[in-house]
Parts: sequence; C-alpha cells; structure tokens
Amino acid sequence: MDLFDTIHEVAHSYPGGVEALAGRMGKNPGTLRKKLLPNEVTHELTVRELRTIVDYVDTDKIARAFAADRGLMCISMPDYEGLSDKEILDLFLDLQAQQGAWANEIREAMQNGEIDWNELMSIRKEYNKFIAAAAEVMNRLESFMGVTEEMNSKRTQK
Repeated sequence: MDLFDTIHEVAHSYPGGVEALAGRMGKNPGTLRKKLLPNEVTHELTVRELRTIVDYVDTDKIARAFAADRGLMCISMPDYEGLSDKEILDLFLDLQAQQGAWANEIREAMQNGEIDWNELMSIRKEYNKFIAAAAEVMNRLESFMGVTEEMNSKRTQK
C-alpha cells in the first residue's frame, strides 16, 4: 500500500471515522475527507494536519509507509534507562538469535535452488527483526557511552 492510501486508511480507522477526527481537529469533515483522498489534487493535506492525525490515531503506519516508499525501514527507539548488565547481555543474545533465524530462513528457502516471492518476504521479515535487534544493541551502547561521557566530565570538573 502506498503512502497516500495508508494515510487515507489510517484517518478512516479513527473511532467514529473521518467525521469524528475532523471534529477533534477543528476541521470541516467534507474538506478533511477530500484532503485524505489518495488521488485528490485540489485539496492538499498539510504536514501539520498529518502530524495531528498521526498523534490522534497513535500509529506508526504512515511513517512505515513513507519509509517503504523511500526504500527505508523504521525501527522503534527503545528506552534503555537503567538497563542492567544482564539485560545488555540479553539484548546481545537476542541479536544473535535473530541473526540465526534470518540465516535459517535463507537456508530453508534455498533448499530447492530457487526463492519464490513468499520465501523472499519471509526472509525480509526475519532480516528486519535482525536489523531491529542490531539497532537496539547499538542504541544501548550509544546511550551507555553518553552516560559514561557525562560521568567522566563530572569527574574531571571536580
């Protein structure tokens, strides 16, 4: 599904539909409905309106659709505040497990010497999980370094 179709679907998924969403946004329902039509060129949704819709519907579908249109992927930024050494190790071990699942998916798909579309999508799904796990480890390391640098700067100031 492309970005414009996703925006249309997300807005219509709001409880009460576009009418309720328009009311909450202080917009005319007819005008908002037109702005949400994927092929509409006379009424354009503004970035501010889109941000409001995303906030009210509380979804990341639009961000994912935009990323997919650009050949990118979204990864949620986890909160690592106060993570213990054991939890860091668990993150690393999860990363290794995700890499193994991805490799296994590739091995199974290539057993007959060919990869069909469904197999490729399954490989992509496992790859995305692996990349998300790798991003979690890196984010944690970066946040750890930020804390460490802050502590070191406080020590040198004394």
